[in-house]
Amino acid sequence: MKCIYSFENHAATCKEVSEKLGNTPNSYIGLATNLGKRIGAKLNIGDLPTRDGSNSNVYWYILFYGQEVNDRKRGNFEWKLRPELAAALQELYPNLTYPKPIIETKIDQVPTAVWLATALLTYSSYKEVQNKKDTDRYHEATKIQNVAQRICTKNVDYPRIYQWCNGDHSGRTYCYLRAGEKALRRITAPGEFGGEKERPEILNLDMELEFNNEIVTVKDLIEFLDKEYAELINNLEVNVPINDSRQELSVNSILYGPPGTGKTYNTVLYAIAICDNESIDALANLPYEQVLERYNSLKNDGRIAFTTFHQSYGYEEFIEGIKPVINEQDEGLSSDIKYEHVSGVFKKFCETAKGIKIQTSSLKIRQNPTVWNVILEGTGQTKLKIDCFNNNFIKIGWSNVDEMVTDESKNLNSTEKRILLNFQDEMQIGDIVFIQRTNTSIDGIGIITGPYEFIKSGEKYPRRRNVEWIATNINEDVYSINKNTRLNRLSVYPLRNMNIKDVIGLIDKYKINHDIKIEENRKPYVFIIDEINRGNISKIFGELITLIEQTKRLGEPEATTAILPYTGGEFGVPNNVYILGTMNTADRSIALLDTALRRRFKFIEMMPDADVLRNLGINTIEGIDIPLMLETINERIEYLFDREHTIGHAYFTPLAKDPSISNLEGIFLNAIIPLLQEYFYEDYSKIQLILGDNAKTEPSFKFILDKKMRNVFKGNPDIDLPEMKYSIQRDAFYKPESYIQIY
Repeated sequence: MKCIYSFENHAATCKEVSEKLGNTPNSYIGLATNLGKRIGAKLNIGDLPTRDGSNSNVYWYILFYGQEVNDRKRGNFEWKLRPELAAALQELYPNLTYPKPIIETKIDQVPTAVWLATALLTYSSYKEVQNKKDTDRYHEATKIQNVAQRICTKNVDYPRIYQWCNGDHSGRTYCYLRAGEKALRRITAPGEFGGEKERPEILNLDMELEFNNEIVTVKDLIEFLDKEYAELINNLEVNVPINDSRQELSVNSILYGPPGTGKTYNTVLYAIAICDNESIDALANLPYEQVLERYNSLKNDGRIAFTTFHQSYGYEEFIEGIKPVINEQDEGLSSDIKYEHVSGVFKKFCETAKGIKIQTSSLKIRQNPTVWNVILEGTGQTKLKIDCFNNNFIKIGWSNVDEMVTDESKNLNSTEKRILLNFQDEMQIGDIVFIQRTNTSIDGIGIITGPYEFIKSGEKYPRRRNVEWIATNINEDVYSINKNTRLNRLSVYPLRNMNIKDVIGLIDKYKINHDIKIEENRKPYVFIIDEINRGNISKIFGELITLIEQTKRLGEPEATTAILPYTGGEFGVPNNVYILGTMNTADRSIALLDTALRRRFKFIEMMPDADVLRNLGINTIEGIDIPLMLETINERIEYLFDREHTIGHAYFTPLAKDPSISNLEGIFLNAIIPLLQEYFYEDYSKIQLILGDNAKTEPSFKFILDKKMRNVFKGNPDIDLPEMKYSIQRDAFYKPESYIQIY
């Protein structure tokens, strides 16, 4: 109300309020409605206008007048503060004047806008609280984004907030924001991070910013941070409590409920909440396009994976299996069929989540190295191998092929092309190379130190990379660290089975004086399994039933591993991997799930919620109260069947974009009626009860039309004949009264 008071004539749209205060326009509609309800209940105000001819009272009318404006820039609906409330606000807040000047200050640099936004939020909190120790030093990233966007000419993407706010700030563009357990951000006190770049270097001190109806200059903010805020930080002994959203979720969770309740939709919110430690409620208030952008970003980074279970899904696809491959020799044309061990999607995901970073200054290994197997002319001692060991490089052939190979290069089979592309493009400086001695051992270990080169001298092996050798002319068995798998005969290929810790162990053996430090990955990863109950859980999970338990995860005191049946290697599930499943209860009840699975998962119920439709603005369409209609239908389904077969609100969300009777007709004919037919096995007498057809005033309003069966059989047949004939009356779906008489 104070914000609306500050506008000219004490009138503003929800969009204008949200631009000043942050949050979404719908959130302020909800706040005004809830406040009006409380006032109405307290003062027994009952005579209120209703919404579009329905029985739903418009409670914000107690506080404001309202009118449609349909202005693309301002918004669709304007509120005007009632004169009595405006006078009361003036009396309560004599310093609250109107209209406040609108400052159109805009900043080009996103980091500067983020810094100013955080400073404004902290400054505003400090001014509002009586006990200065209660100042909000931590701020939700979404609030920072909203404020920063208002003062920035460029787009302040939600994911980019984390670019300047997360984790360790050494080496970042700015160090002015500190990660307060990731979800909430605290502005730094002077002197933190050794004084390096705590705030943007170039700022106009006289720049004016408008925030919460107050004009603040950059100079005001800096003086506040250097004096009052610095004293506050230095005197505080107790940390501000931070809610960890991951504590609310188990490492194994299943969202379950009837169809259309937004289970798959919510996996996006839950996955981001886990990865970024954000509040699910805060994410739900963001535009879904913005949330989806962050989801896709995390997915592209490999921190979120998605799969769907089905009846053909098995252990081999999920954990590991074997598959036939054609083994084309590196420079020959012969091919043989052989069988390879192949990791499944979940095993690969766990290996990624277990990834480690290497920190070293004495060796030139990069942070996330790939380990390569390279054959130099053949196994054993070869002329090429001796030359490479003595001159610090590795070489491969194909002298008759162009210098740069592409996927379109001709006269190469697929295996040859892959070998050359591996050597040319995939290999990176800082990767580790093993030189194959036999199919179970190596005789050289090196680090790639140079880019791809092509030596145009007519020699047999023109493709070269420089290498720093750690060990040469050794005989080291690597069969066990390669998960009991023999080395391939391909000239150049990555050793994906090898754990980098085991590889560093070999380097330790031959390079004693080094400073390699291994940093384990602690970031949370989310593996989403849609329709988890459609697969054969016991068959798919196998030994994972034990390994996914929270106490049995790698990194926990009771960490457990299992020997996998195909490779014979050890496997465990890291404690930073979250499994998030969805389950449709209309297909299979929780009671029918494997008991072992039920014990290891936390089940989060997602039931139909008509308030979701109301919050989307889906209220009445041609006099039809859509949320009330859904609630009535589900109440009847619960009585005649059970609550696990109710109808989800998501079926009706398309009405938000197209609130027409034709759209509603399509939803009923294409989704609701087929669903009810399946639920009740085409028992149309029960479907009539669900849709209220048994009590409608006119037959033309019935969705399911019933007619008495004609006596088409002669005599008295000894079979049980139905008394009524049922048919779907399509014309009824176009009549608003057909839907109104449901409830």
